[in-house]
Amino acid sequence: MKLKQTALNSCFWGLVFHNRFVQLSENDAYADVPNSRWAFRSHYQQYILPHVQNFEDKRCTALRRLRDRMLIALPALALLVVGVLAWAITTEELHDGHAMVLIMGFLVIYMWASKPIRTYKQHVKTKVFADIFSFFGKSFKYNSTCPIDIESLQPSGIIPSHTQSSKEDYIKGDYKGVGLELFEATLKRRQGSGKNRRTVTVFKGMFLTLSMNKNFKGKTIVHRNIPKLFDWFEKKAGKDVLQPVRLEDVEFEKRFDVQSTDQVEARYLLTTSFMERLNKLSEILGGDQIECSFYDKKVLFKISSHKNRFEVHDVYQPATFEQDIHHILEEMGIIFDMIKHLKLHEQTRL
Repeated sequence: MKLKQTALNSCFWGLVFHNRFVQLSENDAYADVPNSRWAFRSHYQQYILPHVQNFEDKRCTALRRLRDRMLIALPALALLVVGVLAWAITTEELHDGHAMVLIMGFLVIYMWASKPIRTYKQHVKTKVFADIFSFFGKSFKYNSTCPIDIESLQPSGIIPSHTQSSKEDYIKGDYKGVGLELFEATLKRRQGSGKNRRTVTVFKGMFLTLSMNKNFKGKTIVHRNIPKLFDWFEKKAGKDVLQPVRLEDVEFEKRFDVQSTDQVEARYLLTTSFMERLNKLSEILGGDQIECSFYDKKVLFKISSHKNRFEVHDVYQPATFEQDIHHILEEMGIIFDMIKHLKLHEQTRL
């Protein structure tokens, strides 16, 4: 049954007065976005609320279609299992072919049954997420697909070798004069040959590029593990060799390795404040690993995480987008906080 607009409005006003994501405090990283404390209430009314009734209808329709398809999918899955078992009995043995047919059949049935929900979520991301991100400023754009070529990031020195890549959730904008580009990616590599050939995931997580107001003399990389062939590759490529950098922060050195082509610049960049915030960023974002590279006129952060960010949440709740807004503001608040504390917008050292 469709929710009436009044019910949805009532739900929204509950969010305004009881949830942290609307009631911004002056300590929030995004509290200095235009209109400050009550900024998102006005933004919600103007840009998000017009979507609510339309997407509530879409959500209910998607759930009905999911239910109808599940009534077909479950028997089909049962028939698939029975059919594969009968095939195995006929051949009097189980082999990889049986497992492959079962897995492929399950995937086809699952993809078909869940398509209405996936379509609904894609529509939310395309229509609603774009308006949510516009809250941060006119320069902020969101796209569910990413136009960035991973190969263009190779000069950073922190992109793992890979043969396949998939990207999504591209965000671009300008905050305090710092241009940022953010997207999620999964990088995979084929290994082995013949029967031992397989594809492994070498990276899953988020890339964040922040533009700088100065050009770096060299390249400085902060990472967990230094590839053994890294220096060899640099020499063969005719580039300056990256040398280990020793820092005063013992705890930081226990977690990270630092290499640079310019020892003086590396120590200039990697202040105690920066190192503390890099540790904090890693902890808050729940990243398994975090690496960064200062090169050309930008700093690239590579944050490894199995968490899917900027996704549409519970489709079984009314389409007020409460959870989606909360998570977006939380994630972007962390990034804005890092920019402010790193002072990348100033013509001073970090």
